[in-house]
Amino acid sequence: MNGKTTTNKAGDNMKHRISLAAVLLLGLGTIASAQSMQTHISLTPRSNVSTSEVGKELDHYCPAVILTDDAQRADYQLEAWNTGAGPGRKPYKFTIFKNGDRVFSTETSGLAGAVKNVCGFIKK
Repeated sequence: MNGKTTTNKAGDNMKHRISLAAVLLLGLGTIASAQSMQTHISLTPRSNVSTSEVGKELDHYCPAVILTDDAQRADYQLEAWNTGAGPGRKPYKFTIFKNGDRVFSTETSGLAGAVKNVCGFIKK
């Protein structure tokens, strides 16, 4: 042997392609997994809290929850009701429905608290 290392360019190129393919597959798997972890909710027609208010709080407290206006795509329907009774009387009354059945309700003095409770239920 003369001490020189010879490289097989075709073999190195194939190894590089296989490594790149593995990284791409792992990345796509992570994206698919993250998308399957998302929960879609829609506001019921009876809700009187705006989509933007609820959406802003959802983005802050549970970013994996997507607010959709397509009730058919939603995993849950959320009735978000502000009675206007004032904070001392827990004016925010939120109810979650799944397939038409009530599965969770909460009453809080503030919008953020109601959304936090909804997020806690959905994360279970």
